[in-house]
Formats: sequence, C-alpha cells, structure tokens
Amino acid sequence: AVVAGRRRTARVARDLDAILSAGGRSIAVATRRDSFVNGQSAGLDRAAPHETMSNLLRDERVQVLVSCLSLRRIVNYGLGLDSCDVAAIMDRRIDSSYEDVFRRGLDVIARASRGTVVVSAENKLARAALNALDATRVILVASDPDHPAIATHASAGGAVVTKMSGKNKKRDRIVLQRNDEVLVSVPVARAVAK
Repeated sequence: AVVAGRRRTARVARDLDAILSAGGRSIAVATRRDSFVNGQSAGLDRAAPHETMSNLLRDERVQVLVSCLSLRRIVNYGLGLDSCDVAAIMDRRIDSSYEDVFRRGLDVIARASRGTVVVSAENKLARAALNALDATRVILVASDPDHPAIATHASAGGAVVTKMSGKNKKRDRIVLQRNDEVLVSVPVARAVAK
C-alpha cells in the first residue's frame, strides 16, 4: 500500500497498520522518518527510502508493506516499488504551484497501482487525472455525502466512503458502499472534552 501526499501520511499508515495487524497480518511500515515491522523498529532509519522499502520487502516476516511517500519524491525518485495493490492520495486540495508535480506523481501511482486508488472527492485535479481508470478501481472519500462527485462516481459503479448521520448523533457512522450496498460501516469516534 502506498500513502502519498504532503500531510497526514504517517498517521494514515499507522491506522492501516493497526487495522491490518488486528486481522492477524505481519505489517511493515515505512514512513519518511522511520520504519517498523510489527510495531518494532526495523533498524533502517538511516537508509534511503527506496533502500528501506527494498529491505522490508525482503524481510520474511512481512506480509504487507505500507509506505508513505510525497508526490514530489515519487516524481524525482520513482515509487521504489514495481507495483502496489492500493494507493491513497492524502491531498484534498492542490495549490497552483504544486499542480505539475501532483499530476506527474499521480500518473506514476496510477500506472503502478494494480488495485484501488483512494482519493478525496474534494480533489478535482486527482479526480480528473484518475478519470481514465475504471470507476470500480477508485474510492472517493467525502465528509459530505451530498458532495456532487459522490453521486456521479457511485452511479458509474465506483465505491464511496462518507459519513452517514444517525437519528441521534451517537449513531453517526463512516460507511463504505458500492451500488447502494453498505460494505463496511463503523461508528464515528467522538472526542470527549475534559
């Protein structure tokens, strides 16, 4: 799995690590600053990112690799992997000074991804760049279930992740659905003020 973007990539990688580990998988995580196998340091902190990923992929314990990369690094140095099964693009909005790098990095990811690409419905540039992919390979994420791109994508057969409001706020859920079928539904965690 590749988590690409300028912000929040390590947090998403740690969340993926927790979810996949709970399912009994042996997970390696490579962030910009460090690397772990099953929650323990891999001792590769000083290695170049591509060297780190290569070493983690050779580790016999590793069943899944979650890698964090910036799109600028991908453009300048490549993905560091032949392919990936899933890619998540973290940037929701792109300023004009970053558009060219973003497009080129996204092109590398789209060509390398064998499976699903997850992107924000708010990211018009990413949606346009991924338009050539089969809609069933793209998951759009939006906090607003009424975002216009969500309905368009869902009608093309694509999966969507949205927040669904319950009758009372304690029942709000994050829902992954395709063709009006709920595939996954989890309660929204609420912060408690102290």
